[in-house]
Amino acid sequence: MMELWYALVDLLPFEWAQPGSMYFMKNALLAVLVISPLFGILSTMVVHSRMSFFSDALGHSAFTGMAIGALCGFSEPTWAAVLFSLVFALLFNFVRRRTRLASDTVISVFSSTAVALGIFISTLGSRSFTKFNSLLIGDILSVEPGKIGLLALILLLVLVLGVFMALNSRQFLTTANFKTIGNYMANDMIIGAFLTISLIVGNTDFSVGSNMGCSAFVCGLLLNAGLPVWVCILVGLCVGVAIGALNAFCIVQLKVVPMIATMGTWMAFKGAGLMIINSSTLSNFPASFKAIVQDWNLFGVSTLIVVMLIVAVVAALLLKYVSFFHQAYFIGSNPESARLSGINVTKFVYVLYMIIGFFAALAGILATSRYGSAPASLGQGVEFRVISALLIGGVSLSGGEGSILGTFLGILLMALISNALTLFAIDSNLQNVLIGSVMVISVAIDEANRRRQK
Repeated sequence: MMELWYALVDLLPFEWAQPGSMYFMKNALLAVLVISPLFGILSTMVVHSRMSFFSDALGHSAFTGMAIGALCGFSEPTWAAVLFSLVFALLFNFVRRRTRLASDTVISVFSSTAVALGIFISTLGSRSFTKFNSLLIGDILSVEPGKIGLLALILLLVLVLGVFMALNSRQFLTTANFKTIGNYMANDMIIGAFLTISLIVGNTDFSVGSNMGCSAFVCGLLLNAGLPVWVCILVGLCVGVAIGALNAFCIVQLKVVPMIATMGTWMAFKGAGLMIINSSTLSNFPASFKAIVQDWNLFGVSTLIVVMLIVAVVAALLLKYVSFFHQAYFIGSNPESARLSGINVTKFVYVLYMIIGFFAALAGILATSRYGSAPASLGQGVEFRVISALLIGGVSLSGGEGSILGTFLGILLMALISNALTLFAIDSNLQNVLIGSVMVISVAIDEANRRRQK
């Protein structure tokens, strides 16, 4: 896609736009074109909500987040800033709704607190906070194509949100609907987090949906047999890990192409799962099991969403800071060079597929707890929906590219679209048409980019 952009810029009558030169200027121009409408839309939303001072306060919270990240030893404190800003916004909204104070009053208190806390943390040990200037101010000329793509995805999300708010604000802008969106994307993200790492390696796993269902069915049968809840959950998770290990065995030992191997296990375990439950619905589970998702929460946030956030953060940190998982980029870019450099690719594939199997099983068990039953359709179509979201989020099927944040945004976008179709009472079959279309388009774009890079 960037090659197409460079070709268009080359037509401009400027010295810096000449072919084969000053790519940083061309990247900066594209970033400006993406950022301008993004900030315009967000600013309009903020002003419409009578919170014009909020952007300034959010900037101060980002400074505090960076200071916390630096104090914790993060090599890139930007992620700490994003996380703290999110917590800041949620806490602000919570306080604003629970008090009768004006929004500007609450914002001013939060802003002053964030500034004071940020200065205090950043100056501990006689340090200077001026080192954060480059992060806080930024440098548009140093922007990378990957970050431009991330900005474009955020812009798309904001546009979708804006359309929903304009067309159906009464139904969309409700706490219940936001919880619905969060719960909808939770299972996809729990599965997609480590599936992202698999695609970065250049492997995929189409068996996650049948793994999700089969593990939940085994857990449900044991629950109906009267075994302790924790034993049933443990056995269900072990089934998921075993399916993941089988996938790795087929890929590594039998030398079967990952797509073919996992599609084979997908069909096999889909049939096995239906045989286990006799194509019926399992129900009548103990109240303690259903309470895991239905009753437990953290400050009003459901267990599903909490688990999703934990899994996403852990996967992002592992991919960024743990050398074993960071090897995924190297393996995905050039598997043979990775082997020659001493990386145990076989071990990596086994560990990764077993982790994917574990979280697929966890997603199935949590879904069963949420619904209070395990229908025969559990996990159906999850694999295609998740992989489509991963491709939207910037993960390449050819390997070597992708991020957990991009995956999260891709899954969020798919959840918003699905939620919109539901709110507007559009036939659910249209969602399958949409998912299939998105997957085809994403694969086509990925393939085009791969050919240009050769």
